[in-house]
Order: sequence, then C-alpha cells, then structure tokens
Amino acid sequence: MFRLYHVKNRSLVESLYGKFHAGELEVIIGAKELGAQVVVIDEHAARSLSKQFLLRPIGTIGVLILGKKNRKIAEVKPLLDTLLENGFYLSQRLYREALSLAEETP
Repeated sequence: MFRLYHVKNRSLVESLYGKFHAGELEVIIGAKELGAQVVVIDEHAARSLSKQFLLRPIGTIGVLILGKKNRKIAEVKPLLDTLLENGFYLSQRLYREALSLAEETP
C-alpha cells in the first residue's frame, strides 16, 4: 500500500540534507515515523543510511522482481530494457542477476 505522508521531523531532514537528497531522507525518516520496515531506495549511500536506521532497503529492480513473483507483472526484462532506454543506470552484472532472479533469460 502506498500513501502520501509528510515527515514530522523536518529538523532531522534539514540536518542531514546536503549529504543526502531531501527525498531520500524523507523516505527514511518517514518510514521510521510510520513504523515501516522496508523502504524503496536505489541510491547506494541512501541505502546504507537506511540500514543505519534499521530499515531494509529495496530498489527499483527488487520491486520489479517482487512484482513478477507475486504475479503483478508478467516479465521483468521489458521493464528493465525500458528503464535502460530512459537513462536508468544498471550494470550488465545486475541486469543478468535480476533476470536470473526473475527466472528469465537475457
């Protein structure tokens, strides 16, 4: 379930802003305020920070794989290809690993 949430602890967001993007900080702090355990974050440094807040980060690729495993999407590969075509950075290693986890062939 997704919903719009406004972070209450703005001072914490502002104190960490500059080292991290405001949106990533709001996801992490908002998750803690809501008692969530999982956050969707792609950027490596923000994923590390989320772990320090005892959260479990999952990225865009992980969401796609879960979507396939839960039969919400039929295939991961065309979506990965669309992401790549639109400037999303994804190494060849991670591309192959994602397809393997989704039980698809390159």
